[in-house]
Amino acid sequence: MVLALVLALGLAGPAHSEIAFVSDGKLWASGADGSDRRLLAEGSEPAWSPDGSQLAYVSGGEEASRIMVLDASGSRAITDQGEGVFDGSPAWSPDGGALVFARFAARAERRYRSSIVVRDLAAGTERALVTQRLFPRLRSVGEPDWSPDGATIAYTDSELDRRHFFRPAIRAIPSGGGTARTLIPLGQSPDWSPDGARLAFASVRDRNGDRCGSDECWYAGELYTAAADGSGQTRLTRNEGDDAYPQWAPDGSRILFTSDRNLPEADAAEVYSIGADGSCLTWVTNGTPGSALATWRPGSGTRYDPGSCDPASRPAQVDTPALRRVRGGLWLGATYRGLLLSRAARDFLAYDDCALFYGCPETITIGSEPACRQGTFRGSNQFRYLRINGALVAYYSVDAVVRVLSGHAVTTIHLGDGNRLRAIRRVIRSLRPYGATSPGRLAPPRIPRTLEPKGRLGRALRSFGALRYSRC
Repeated sequence: MVLALVLALGLAGPAHSEIAFVSDGKLWASGADGSDRRLLAEGSEPAWSPDGSQLAYVSGGEEASRIMVLDASGSRAITDQGEGVFDGSPAWSPDGGALVFARFAARAERRYRSSIVVRDLAAGTERALVTQRLFPRLRSVGEPDWSPDGATIAYTDSELDRRHFFRPAIRAIPSGGGTARTLIPLGQSPDWSPDGARLAFASVRDRNGDRCGSDECWYAGELYTAAADGSGQTRLTRNEGDDAYPQWAPDGSRILFTSDRNLPEADAAEVYSIGADGSCLTWVTNGTPGSALATWRPGSGTRYDPGSCDPASRPAQVDTPALRRVRGGLWLGATYRGLLLSRAARDFLAYDDCALFYGCPETITIGSEPACRQGTFRGSNQFRYLRINGALVAYYSVDAVVRVLSGHAVTTIHLGDGNRLRAIRRVIRSLRPYGATSPGRLAPPRIPRTLEPKGRLGRALRSFGALRYSRC
């Protein structure tokens, strides 16, 4: 219903152009200045059609994914190859009559393939422009983008190097088929400028940081532009964050991109905006954890600027997640030293988004469980114990998870870059009961009567005086 109103004919567009982006597995829309944020649909990898009336996106999960198209009448599937086939990264042809996308097929062991596929929307026919075997070096193709004249499709070709880092290159192929050629070594995520004269892309040539998953690693990217033939490369960003997925504004004045620069390797990626000449760098989605893959909606407005180039004038738009109460559970409030509470489960809180343009010190995760759980006191005599801010603090070492015994719960604390005791003390002094907006002295521990501990923990608890018990 919301999207139908947004796309309805005759609706006056906002002064700022509209963008779509992804956060928490959902598609959102906002103005180019980050205002008027609203939910569009469940999905990822949005791409507006050339006339701005349709939004292609990806829907799916661990078994398969497909390309969808959303318009004023609702959503419909464009591709659906079934289990083991993952379609993604859609991009429209200039006339809106076709989509190019990446396909990864994993139906037979060690016969995995990735392809760049063009689908004619009217005829429903498909043709593969490029097909690449995954093994032995995990080589794959993806992130296609159609040139404004319709003649060429640029895409990313990536494989593992000798260090087991992914090494990308931007290649180009005629949209009608033919021989691919390399345009930009060490480049990825190409996007053609509206006039077709330049490409925006992320480059890993500078080796300015890296990221690692379970088995492989990749180099952090910096934002660049170049001529359409790959010459005249110009660097726009310089930082240790991973800058990725650039998208030109329809008038060529600005570029949207994704970066984790304010809190690398956490859930703090945000959508940023920068002038095509590298000026006026600021964020668009500050306070929207894990936001990425922004794209402009053509025809939706005439302003592409963020409204202000000063990050300090763009406060975080925070939607604090609802807390599922654990009796006696503790938290740090909605914000802590620039960190934002971005995820909350029944017994788990994650402060892994950052409201500061130049970065936060570390991520923090907090867990709470009732003190009456049997596992709470397992190995209790191996801990060291301190009294801080009215609570009992237990830890093996400053590099391990720290437990805070207060009231009816045991609260665990883990700092993303190591549990330094000084930082832990500061965090504990900022804890407060769920719902409280400011810190205060914590309640002394309450333990189950049936689990009255002995040894070190017993002595530490008895130092509080009369031992208090918890109902289980």
